[in-house]
Amino acid sequence: MVTSTHETLHRFFRDHPETIDRTFHAVGMTNFPKTARVQLLPNDVTEIEPLERRVDTAMLVESVDGQVFILVFESQGKADEAKRLSWPYYVEYLHSRHGCPVVLVVVCQNPSTAAWAREPIVHEAAFWLTSATYPLVLGPENVPSLKDIPESELLLGVLSAVIHGDGTDASDLARLAKNLRRLDPQTRVDLATYVLLGLGSFPIAQSWMKMMNVDYETLRTSPIIREWLDAHDQELTAEAEAQGKAQGLAEGRAEGLAEGRVQGLAEGMVEGMAKAKAESILHILDKRSVELSGLELQKIYTSTDLDQLDRWLDAALGVTSADELFGRRPRASDTP
Repeated sequence: MVTSTHETLHRFFRDHPETIDRTFHAVGMTNFPKTARVQLLPNDVTEIEPLERRVDTAMLVESVDGQVFILVFESQGKADEAKRLSWPYYVEYLHSRHGCPVVLVVVCQNPSTAAWAREPIVHEAAFWLTSATYPLVLGPENVPSLKDIPESELLLGVLSAVIHGDGTDASDLARLAKNLRRLDPQTRVDLATYVLLGLGSFPIAQSWMKMMNVDYETLRTSPIIREWLDAHDQELTAEAEAQGKAQGLAEGRAEGLAEGRVQGLAEGMVEGMAKAKAESILHILDKRSVELSGLELQKIYTSTDLDQLDRWLDAALGVTSADELFGRRPRASDTP
Protein backbone atom coordinates (compact mmCIF):
# COMPACT_ATOMS: atom_id res chain seq x y z
CA MET A 1 0.00 0.00 0.00
CA VAL A 2 1.35 3.42 -0.97
CA THR A 3 1.88 5.62 2.10
CA SER A 4 0.55 9.15 1.96
CA THR A 5 3.77 10.71 3.28
CA HIS A 6 5.98 8.91 0.76
CA GLU A 7 3.82 10.02 -2.14
CA THR A 8 3.55 13.63 -0.94
CA LEU A 9 7.30 14.09 -0.59
CA HIS A 10 8.09 13.42 -4.25
CA ARG A 11 4.82 14.09 -6.09
CA PHE A 12 4.66 17.65 -4.79
CA PHE A 13 7.30 18.62 -7.36
CA ARG A 14 5.51 16.69 -10.09
CA ASP A 15 2.28 18.56 -9.43
CA HIS A 16 3.94 21.94 -8.74
CA PRO A 17 7.05 22.14 -10.97
CA GLU A 18 7.08 25.92 -10.60
CA THR A 19 8.47 25.40 -7.08
CA ILE A 20 11.55 23.47 -8.19
CA ASP A 21 14.02 26.33 -8.67
CA ARG A 22 12.58 28.28 -5.71
CA THR A 23 13.04 25.26 -3.45
CA PHE A 24 16.71 24.83 -4.32
CA HIS A 25 17.31 28.56 -3.96
CA ALA A 26 15.68 28.37 -0.51
CA VAL A 27 18.18 25.72 0.63
CA GLY A 28 21.13 27.88 -0.47
CA MET A 29 21.72 26.56 -4.01
CA THR A 30 21.73 29.99 -5.62
CA ASN A 31 23.42 28.56 -8.74
CA PHE A 32 20.45 26.32 -9.52
CA PRO A 33 19.13 27.60 -12.87
CA LYS A 34 15.69 29.15 -13.23
CA THR A 35 13.44 26.63 -14.96
CA ALA A 36 11.69 27.45 -18.21
CA ARG A 37 10.01 24.13 -19.03
CA VAL A 38 9.51 20.83 -17.21
CA GLN A 39 8.47 17.51 -18.74
CA LEU A 40 7.45 14.46 -16.72
CA LEU A 41 9.34 11.32 -17.77
CA PRO A 42 8.19 7.69 -17.47
CA ASN A 43 9.20 6.29 -14.10
CA ASP A 44 9.91 2.79 -15.43
CA VAL A 45 13.67 2.27 -15.74
CA THR A 46 13.51 -1.51 -16.26
CA GLU A 47 15.91 -3.05 -18.76
CA ILE A 48 15.48 -6.75 -17.95
CA GLU A 49 11.83 -7.77 -17.81
CA PRO A 50 11.93 -9.89 -14.61
CA LEU A 51 13.74 -7.09 -12.76
CA GLU A 52 11.36 -4.21 -12.21
CA ARG A 53 12.82 -0.84 -11.26
CA ARG A 54 10.81 2.34 -10.87
CA VAL A 55 11.89 5.78 -9.73
CA ASP A 56 9.45 7.84 -7.70
CA THR A 57 9.47 10.86 -10.04
CA ALA A 58 11.70 11.77 -13.00
CA MET A 59 11.48 15.16 -14.74
CA LEU A 60 13.29 16.60 -17.76
CA VAL A 61 14.10 20.25 -17.03
CA GLU A 62 15.04 23.03 -19.44
CA SER A 63 16.35 26.22 -17.84
CA VAL A 64 16.00 29.77 -19.11
CA ASP A 65 19.74 29.83 -19.91
CA GLY A 66 19.51 26.70 -22.09
CA GLN A 67 20.64 23.98 -19.68
CA VAL A 68 18.92 20.59 -20.03
CA PHE A 69 19.04 18.03 -17.22
CA ILE A 70 16.96 15.41 -15.43
CA LEU A 71 15.82 15.61 -11.83
CA VAL A 72 15.05 12.29 -10.14
CA PHE A 73 13.02 12.77 -6.96
CA GLU A 74 13.10 9.91 -4.46
CA SER A 75 11.17 9.95 -1.18
CA GLN A 76 12.95 8.15 1.64
CA GLY A 77 11.41 7.41 5.04
CA LYS A 78 14.28 5.40 6.55
CA ALA A 79 17.75 4.12 5.72
CA ASP A 80 17.64 1.32 3.16
CA GLU A 81 20.94 -0.05 1.90
CA ALA A 82 19.21 -1.50 -1.18
CA LYS A 83 18.68 2.07 -2.40
CA ARG A 84 22.44 2.59 -2.48
CA LEU A 85 22.46 0.04 -5.29
CA SER A 86 19.35 1.21 -7.16
CA TRP A 87 19.99 4.97 -7.04
CA PRO A 88 23.23 4.90 -9.08
CA TYR A 89 21.46 2.60 -11.53
CA TYR A 90 18.65 5.16 -11.99
CA VAL A 91 21.20 7.90 -12.66
CA GLU A 92 23.21 5.90 -15.20
CA TYR A 93 20.15 4.50 -16.96
CA LEU A 94 18.51 7.90 -17.44
CA HIS A 95 21.81 9.47 -18.48
CA SER A 96 22.41 6.84 -21.17
CA ARG A 97 18.80 6.99 -22.38
CA HIS A 98 18.42 10.78 -22.59
CA GLY A 99 22.04 11.90 -22.99
CA CYS A 100 21.94 14.68 -20.41
CA PRO A 101 23.09 15.16 -16.80
CA VAL A 102 21.00 13.57 -14.06
CA VAL A 103 20.60 14.97 -10.54
CA LEU A 104 19.34 12.60 -7.83
CA VAL A 105 17.21 14.44 -5.25
CA VAL A 106 16.25 12.56 -2.07
CA VAL A 107 13.48 14.08 0.06
CA CYS A 108 13.34 13.12 3.76
CA GLN A 109 11.37 14.05 6.87
CA ASN A 110 13.76 12.39 9.31
CA PRO A 111 17.11 14.14 9.99
CA SER A 112 19.00 10.86 10.53
CA THR A 113 17.62 9.46 7.27
CA ALA A 114 18.66 12.66 5.50
CA ALA A 115 22.20 12.33 6.90
CA TRP A 116 22.35 8.72 5.70
CA ALA A 117 21.04 9.63 2.23
CA ARG A 118 23.60 12.41 1.88
CA GLU A 119 26.56 10.00 2.06
CA PRO A 120 28.23 9.54 -1.37
CA ILE A 121 27.58 6.18 -3.02
CA VAL A 122 30.99 5.02 -4.17
CA HIS A 123 31.73 2.25 -6.68
CA GLU A 124 35.38 1.31 -6.36
CA ALA A 125 37.92 -1.45 -6.10
CA ALA A 126 40.74 -1.31 -3.57
CA PHE A 127 42.96 0.31 -6.20
CA TRP A 128 40.52 2.40 -8.29
CA LEU A 129 37.46 4.64 -7.97
CA THR A 130 35.08 3.83 -10.84
CA SER A 131 32.21 6.17 -10.02
CA ALA A 132 30.49 8.07 -7.22
CA THR A 133 26.90 9.26 -6.86
CA TYR A 134 26.21 12.29 -4.68
CA PRO A 135 22.51 12.58 -3.74
CA LEU A 136 21.15 16.09 -3.29
CA VAL A 137 19.09 15.81 -0.11
CA LEU A 138 16.15 17.96 0.97
CA GLY A 139 15.40 17.50 4.66
CA PRO A 140 14.56 19.34 7.89
CA GLU A 141 18.13 20.55 8.33
CA ASN A 142 18.29 22.55 5.07
CA VAL A 143 14.68 23.27 4.05
CA PRO A 144 13.62 26.47 5.88
CA SER A 145 11.00 26.09 8.59
CA LEU A 146 7.63 27.78 8.12
CA LYS A 147 8.55 30.76 10.27
CA ASP A 148 11.42 31.60 7.88
CA ILE A 149 9.35 31.40 4.69
CA PRO A 150 7.61 34.56 3.37
CA GLU A 151 3.82 34.40 3.42
CA SER A 152 3.83 34.99 -0.34
CA GLU A 153 5.60 31.64 -0.88
CA LEU A 154 2.59 29.47 -0.09
CA LEU A 155 3.71 26.43 -2.07
CA LEU A 156 7.13 26.47 -0.44
CA GLY A 157 5.33 26.77 2.89
CA VAL A 158 3.31 23.64 2.12
CA LEU A 159 6.48 21.72 1.27
CA SER A 160 8.19 22.96 4.42
CA ALA A 161 5.28 21.87 6.61
CA VAL A 162 5.46 18.36 5.15
CA ILE A 163 9.25 17.99 5.33
CA HIS A 164 9.48 19.28 8.91
CA GLY A 165 6.54 17.04 9.84
CA ASP A 166 6.08 16.72 13.59
CA GLY A 167 8.70 19.41 14.13
CA THR A 168 6.46 22.05 12.55
CA ASP A 169 5.41 24.68 15.08
CA ALA A 170 1.64 24.77 15.60
CA SER A 171 1.51 28.59 15.48
CA ASP A 172 3.38 28.62 12.17
CA LEU A 173 1.02 25.96 10.84
CA ALA A 174 -1.93 28.13 11.89
CA ARG A 175 -0.43 31.04 9.94
CA LEU A 176 -0.12 28.83 6.85
CA ALA A 177 -3.74 27.71 7.29
CA LYS A 178 -4.88 31.33 7.49
CA ASN A 179 -3.08 32.17 4.24
CA LEU A 180 -4.41 29.08 2.44
CA ARG A 181 -7.99 30.01 3.40
CA ARG A 182 -7.62 33.11 1.22
CA LEU A 183 -7.24 30.99 -1.92
CA ASP A 184 -9.99 29.75 -4.19
CA PRO A 185 -11.85 26.72 -2.75
CA GLN A 186 -10.31 24.04 -4.98
CA THR A 187 -6.71 25.20 -4.55
CA ARG A 188 -7.26 25.58 -0.83
CA VAL A 189 -8.59 22.02 -0.48
CA ASP A 190 -5.84 20.56 -2.69
CA LEU A 191 -3.01 22.18 -0.72
CA ALA A 192 -4.65 21.38 2.61
CA THR A 193 -4.86 17.74 1.52
CA TYR A 194 -1.17 17.74 0.55
CA VAL A 195 -0.20 18.89 4.03
CA LEU A 196 -2.56 16.46 5.76
CA LEU A 197 -1.35 13.46 3.77
CA GLY A 198 2.26 14.52 4.20
CA LEU A 199 1.91 14.81 7.98
CA GLY A 200 0.52 11.28 7.98
CA SER A 201 0.23 9.84 11.48
CA PHE A 202 1.97 12.72 13.26
CA PRO A 203 -0.27 14.13 16.04
CA ILE A 204 -0.05 17.60 14.50
CA ALA A 205 -2.05 16.26 11.54
CA GLN A 206 -5.13 16.35 13.77
CA SER A 207 -4.58 20.06 14.44
CA TRP A 208 -4.19 20.72 10.71
CA MET A 209 -7.39 18.81 9.96
CA LYS A 210 -9.27 21.16 12.30
CA MET A 211 -7.55 24.30 11.02
CA MET A 212 -8.53 23.57 7.42
CA ASN A 213 -11.83 21.79 8.12
CA VAL A 214 -10.72 18.69 6.21
CA ASP A 215 -13.19 15.87 6.85
CA TYR A 216 -13.63 12.27 5.72
CA GLU A 217 -15.65 13.27 2.66
CA THR A 218 -12.91 15.67 1.54
CA LEU A 219 -10.37 12.86 1.71
CA ARG A 220 -12.64 10.28 0.09
CA THR A 221 -13.32 12.50 -2.93
CA SER A 222 -9.83 14.01 -3.18
CA PRO A 223 -8.59 14.05 -6.81
CA ILE A 224 -5.04 14.06 -5.43
CA ILE A 225 -5.51 10.69 -3.72
CA ARG A 226 -7.23 9.26 -6.77
CA GLU A 227 -4.46 10.39 -9.10
CA TRP A 228 -1.78 8.89 -6.86
CA LEU A 229 -3.49 5.52 -6.62
CA ASP A 230 -4.56 5.36 -10.27
CA ALA A 231 -0.92 5.10 -11.36
CA HIS A 232 -0.42 2.04 -9.18
CA ASP A 233 -3.66 0.42 -10.28
CA GLN A 234 -2.65 0.78 -13.93
CA GLU A 235 0.15 -1.66 -13.13
CA LEU A 236 -2.45 -4.14 -11.88
CA THR A 237 -4.41 -3.72 -15.11
CA ALA A 238 -1.32 -4.49 -17.19
CA GLU A 239 -0.59 -7.52 -15.04
CA ALA A 240 -4.11 -8.88 -15.48
CA GLU A 241 -3.98 -8.36 -19.26
CA ALA A 242 -0.64 -10.15 -19.44
CA GLN A 243 -2.30 -13.17 -17.84
CA GLY A 244 -4.73 -13.33 -20.75
CA LYS A 245 -7.78 -11.74 -19.17
CA ALA A 246 -10.11 -9.51 -21.14
CA GLN A 247 -9.18 -5.84 -21.11
CA GLY A 248 -12.57 -4.84 -19.73
CA LEU A 249 -12.22 -7.25 -16.82
CA ALA A 250 -8.71 -6.03 -16.09
CA GLU A 251 -9.75 -2.38 -16.17
CA GLY A 252 -12.74 -3.15 -13.99
CA ARG A 253 -10.51 -4.81 -11.47
CA ALA A 254 -8.20 -1.79 -11.35
CA GLU A 255 -11.11 0.66 -11.19
CA GLY A 256 -12.73 -1.21 -8.33
CA LEU A 257 -9.45 -1.51 -6.49
CA ALA A 258 -8.74 2.19 -6.96
CA GLU A 259 -12.10 3.08 -5.42
CA GLY A 260 -11.44 0.75 -2.53
CA ARG A 261 -7.97 2.17 -1.95
CA VAL A 262 -9.20 5.76 -1.99
CA GLN A 263 -11.88 4.95 0.54
CA GLY A 264 -9.49 2.81 2.57
CA LEU A 265 -6.87 5.55 2.78
CA ALA A 266 -9.43 8.14 3.83
CA GLU A 267 -11.00 5.84 6.39
CA GLY A 268 -7.59 4.81 7.70
CA MET A 269 -6.54 8.40 8.35
CA VAL A 270 -9.80 9.23 10.12
CA GLU A 271 -9.67 6.02 12.16
CA GLY A 272 -6.07 6.72 13.17
CA MET A 273 -6.96 10.20 14.40
CA ALA A 274 -10.03 8.84 16.19
CA LYS A 275 -7.97 6.21 17.97
CA ALA A 276 -5.47 8.83 19.17
CA LYS A 277 -8.29 11.02 20.51
CA ALA A 278 -9.94 8.03 22.22
CA GLU A 279 -6.68 7.08 23.93
CA SER A 280 -6.29 10.66 25.18
CA ILE A 281 -9.83 10.63 26.60
CA LEU A 282 -9.30 7.31 28.38
CA HIS A 283 -5.93 8.45 29.73
CA ILE A 284 -7.43 11.62 31.22
CA LEU A 285 -10.37 9.74 32.74
CA ASP A 286 -8.02 7.17 34.25
CA LYS A 287 -5.85 9.89 35.82
CA ARG A 288 -8.99 11.52 37.23
CA SER A 289 -10.26 8.16 38.58
CA VAL A 290 -13.46 8.27 36.52
CA GLU A 291 -14.66 4.69 36.16
CA LEU A 292 -16.18 3.40 32.92
CA SER A 293 -18.02 0.19 32.19
CA GLY A 294 -16.84 -2.15 29.45
CA LEU A 295 -19.57 -0.89 27.13
CA GLU A 296 -18.63 2.72 27.82
CA LEU A 297 -14.97 2.00 27.10
CA GLN A 298 -15.98 0.34 23.85
CA LYS A 299 -18.22 3.27 22.92
CA ILE A 300 -15.31 5.69 23.17
CA TYR A 301 -12.66 3.46 21.64
CA THR A 302 -14.70 2.41 18.61
CA SER A 303 -16.08 5.87 17.78
CA THR A 304 -14.89 7.44 14.51
CA ASP A 305 -16.91 10.64 14.99
CA LEU A 306 -14.09 13.16 15.44
CA ASP A 307 -16.43 15.95 16.56
CA GLN A 308 -17.99 13.75 19.24
CA LEU A 309 -14.56 12.62 20.40
CA ASP A 310 -13.50 16.26 20.70
CA ARG A 311 -16.54 16.95 22.89
CA TRP A 312 -15.72 13.98 25.11
CA LEU A 313 -12.09 15.08 25.28
CA ASP A 314 -13.08 18.56 26.46
CA ALA A 315 -15.57 17.12 28.93
CA ALA A 316 -13.07 14.60 30.31
CA LEU A 317 -11.09 17.45 31.86
CA GLY A 318 -13.94 18.38 34.19
CA VAL A 319 -16.34 15.46 34.70
CA THR A 320 -16.40 13.29 37.79
CA SER A 321 -18.49 10.43 36.43
CA ALA A 322 -19.38 8.56 33.25
CA ASP A 323 -22.91 9.98 33.48
CA GLU A 324 -21.51 13.51 33.23
CA LEU A 325 -19.25 12.54 30.34
CA PHE A 326 -22.11 11.09 28.30
CA GLY A 327 -24.62 13.76 29.35
CA ARG A 328 -26.83 11.34 31.25
CA ARG A 329 -28.88 12.18 34.29
CA PRO A 330 -27.73 10.35 37.44
CA ARG A 331 -29.76 7.26 38.26
CA ALA A 332 -32.17 7.53 41.18
CA SER A 333 -30.10 5.02 43.16
CA ASP A 334 -27.07 7.32 42.79
CA THR A 335 -28.91 10.40 44.09
CA PRO A 336 -28.56 11.07 47.84
